[in-house]
Amino acid sequence: MEIVHLLNANGEDWAFEPSDTEEEEGAGVLAADDEGERNETQTAPQPLPTGNAYIDGIMRDSGLHIVREREVRASYKERGELGLFSLFFTRDFRDSLRSWTNQILKEKGKPEATVYELDAYMGLEIAMSFNPVTEMKELWSQKVFMGQSDFAAAMARIRFETIRAAFQIHAPDSVPAERCDQDPLWHSHRLMTQIQKKFAAIAVPVGAVSLDENTVRTKARSSARTYLPSKPDKYGVRFYAVVGWKNLYAYSIWDNGSGNRTRATPAERTLERSDVAIKRKDASALWVAMSGHLTKIHAAPNCHRLLVWGMRMLGTVRIPLQGKWNAIGLDSTKSRVAAAERGSWELIAAIDVPVGWEKLQEKQKLPAHLRTPYKPPMSIAENAGYVVYRDKNRGLLY
Repeated sequence: MEIVHLLNANGEDWAFEPSDTEEEEGAGVLAADDEGERNETQTAPQPLPTGNAYIDGIMRDSGLHIVREREVRASYKERGELGLFSLFFTRDFRDSLRSWTNQILKEKGKPEATVYELDAYMGLEIAMSFNPVTEMKELWSQKVFMGQSDFAAAMARIRFETIRAAFQIHAPDSVPAERCDQDPLWHSHRLMTQIQKKFAAIAVPVGAVSLDENTVRTKARSSARTYLPSKPDKYGVRFYAVVGWKNLYAYSIWDNGSGNRTRATPAERTLERSDVAIKRKDASALWVAMSGHLTKIHAAPNCHRLLVWGMRMLGTVRIPLQGKWNAIGLDSTKSRVAAAERGSWELIAAIDVPVGWEKLQEKQKLPAHLRTPYKPPMSIAENAGYVVYRDKNRGLLY
């Protein structure tokens, strides 16, 4: 089976559990702005000055298709950022969170959270993600050069900590204890389902998108936490995110399944199929499986969804690990770039050799006095290459 058809085929293996509190799609669509005003505000997209015609062309052909444009415009015009936030986290969804949270607060003898308090709490949690501090209480500090005045203005620290200790995403005691033991992120799946469904329902990236790994740093003692010494945040929960090039719109996000012992992950189920020739140990296996995953999440109400057609892998490579055959052509290039000005770069085509060339070499073995060096046939790779660039240090990009 062709990889294009495999990645874009429909399948039920990728379905998420439905949410009982989901707002019906398309409900409450408000009137659009005046057509004349809309025409005045729309401007032709300008290519980014990357200095590369190929990259500029990709950026120019990329964009964002807003599925529910009238509702998005009306929500932002009426309530600003809070209106956009409500598109992703609907009132019904937030009411369910408040109801379950108030059950825990009531059991602890604490005052129940109001609608405003829960909205403020969720906003402060989001704000904390880009205000990293050693201790949470530092955000409310009154000391000189410390603290964030907006946090204190939104909610008192004691009240914030009280709601945080009781905050519930699932109904209390609704998840079996066995599943909680096997899935370290059992408490977050409903939230991720809500995010993925709304991301796909509101907008779909057009053109080039990036699929990459993202890290949420954490100090929690959880089996979902992994350690990667090469990352700025060495300890954290790893997620995969699909982001559009032009608007940086996050189309989907899901965890990498670390510590999950409930069942095989979507990536593993894809690689186990009989019509998939990619081996589990191949470097590209994970990305191909994840690419298939992102095409099978919830489609938008008008049937728009993200399809994979052309896929390219891009990443930095340690200079000693560029490969036996490509090292021959890279040595002279690295010497030239090392002596060039900062910002200089050269493009080198990658070399392909037959798969299993080691076994073919074994077949050529003869007695020592008759042996000749085996030279496998080489060809220029169609969709691969190296970029040697000069920054503060010399670097290699595949």
